[in-house]
Amino acid sequence: MWCCAGKRRTGAGLAAGVSLPILTEHAHHVGTLMGDPVAMVTLLPNIPEAGLAQSQAGEFIFLLDRSGSMGCPMDSSTGHPLRIDSAKDTLVLLLKSLPLGCYFNIYSFGSNFKSFYPQSVEYTQGTMADSLKRVQSFQADLGGTEILRPLQAISAPPATTSHLWQPLPGWAPSP
Repeated sequence: MWCCAGKRRTGAGLAAGVSLPILTEHAHHVGTLMGDPVAMVTLLPNIPEAGLAQSQAGEFIFLLDRSGSMGCPMDSSTGHPLRIDSAKDTLVLLLKSLPLGCYFNIYSFGSNFKSFYPQSVEYTQGTMADSLKRVQSFQADLGGTEILRPLQAISAPPATTSHLWQPLPGWAPSP
């Protein structure tokens, strides 16, 4: 049963405090038309996406060890993948998980180091596809494990800072 109450206004026909009961034909039942006691509702509001500014999208730098020791199996028992293959699989997963519009670069090292790009590039379908192909070609072929020079190159601030650059905690410039 529903109840409506009216208040007196000038020119209104209802007296102050009069209640008008409304009876419904059937009592209200909780559930769906199909008789289920619960229902899940998903609302998809039409909210325009606020695009992230380049400075808010972030920058991701990946550093992959390609020294000779990465050519060894993960475990001494047979049948385990090589360390380089496991590292490549992880890097592929991480690359596919990046948000569109962020910046990224990939460094690999051994006795020397290489970067995919001279500076970080915007993550697009094209740069992702190119990077995935190049990662698949990685071998454990760069000799020793000299990590200092690539870390110095990565931590050097870029010549232009069109996007946010934030070193990891513990980073300190070299003296």
